[in-house]
Amino acid sequence: DDIDLYKDYTRSPKYRINILPVPPAQDPENPSIVLGHRKKPYFRVHVHGSDHVFRGHGRFRAFWIVSGSVTLSRITMMENGHAKALDGGAIRVEGSGSKVKVKKCTFINCLAKNGGAISIGKEARVLASDVVFLSCSAPNGYGGAIINEGYLRYSESTAFDTRSGISGGGLMNMHGASAEVKECEFRKCFARKKGAAIFNAADALILLENNLFELSSTGDGLDGSAAS
Repeated sequence: DDIDLYKDYTRSPKYRINILPVPPAQDPENPSIVLGHRKKPYFRVHVHGSDHVFRGHGRFRAFWIVSGSVTLSRITMMENGHAKALDGGAIRVEGSGSKVKVKKCTFINCLAKNGGAISIGKEARVLASDVVFLSCSAPNGYGGAIINEGYLRYSESTAFDTRSGISGGGLMNMHGASAEVKECEFRKCFARKKGAAIFNAADALILLENNLFELSSTGDGLDGSAAS
């Protein structure tokens, strides 16, 4: 069944939870030692969606991750976030030491001020592979699919019809961030100003390898698919 983030979590006791308690991760060689950062517990969570759909109806974000190691796999996130939402319409990752793997997920019509689908905060890490972004957007900001202020490894994925109101129609790599983009496709992406598919800020680092850029455009007709 689909998971309706509005109906199921606000109207039905079936899914009504305030917090998901997860035990801290343990050192496999010495179970008595709890792994952590600066004496804080370090959590490991794997959410296997079994190809379920998380529907946000333009009002809800599916995941906000502030610590630990999280793996999200086989989830479709549809209509998560809205135009005035905080960065990251479907997934927001922040906090020193946070590491998130996103595998075999699909994002459809997700929306936020910046990073229509995913936002990566400073010192956070996201590894995204075999991911599809379809018609995600940041109509008044940066990064139609992703905005990155930390570290991003983006591989074997596709962004189609992702749009930004300013720059970075697919990906916005912000000041001080670093990203690796390998074997990805950017098709029909749009940015009103610069970088129809990717925009890399002046002091950010990005590695591009074996990517396809097709039919992307900017409103000014300048600074094509990837701009820095």
